Amino acid sequence: FKYTTQEVSLVLMCHFLGMFVPGLITGRVIMKIGLLYTGILGVLFSFIALAIALCLQDLLSFIFIMTFIGIGWNMNYSTGNVLLLKCTHIPQQNMPLLQAVHDFIVIFTSAFFVIMSGLLLQRYGWLAIIYMNLFICTFFGIVLYTSRDTLVYSSLTTKQKAELRAARRAARRAARESASRDSRASRVSIVGERDTII
Repeated sequence: FKYTTQEVSLVLMCHFLGMFVPGLITGRVIMKIGLLYTGILGVLFSFIALAIALCLQDLLSFIFIMTFIGIGWNMNYSTGNVLLLKCTHIPQQNMPLLQAVHDFIVIFTSAFFVIMSGLLLQRYGWLAIIYMNLFICTFFGIVLYTSRDTLVYSSLTTKQKAELRAARRAARRAARESASRDSRASRVSIVGERDTII
């Protein structure tokens, strides 16, 4: 691509706006549709951007690609932050350390992939970057799918979690009682058969 400095700065501005402006409403989105669907929405924005990147390569497409990638990043980053806070069971005084470690990992991996994308673009071209992002988005989608129960559970309120635990305990109790009845019934039939044989 041969873009001027002004065009590149416009693309980067739209990308950064996509990364940070949705943060004003992402919390409400998480509260409305939950962590799982917010994460899925972020992955979908990224896949839409990659589909545009595979089909079109003009300046307007590049603006949309980078904006959608930014929006997808925002939703996935926010989902990860909320999930980190909801699913960890560490003392409150250690939460800043955990958040710092999390942010360090995010920034380190972001820097790594920025460098990798530059190397891939220089060496293999635009398609290599698209395929790398397809791999990352697919991986994240698989992670979301396999951890959907945790994501849904962590989106529940305290009251809903208590109700769910009570329902699970009742179901386990009913299963144990059913197994106990079946066990007693089989013992009675075995004793009855033995008495008949004698």
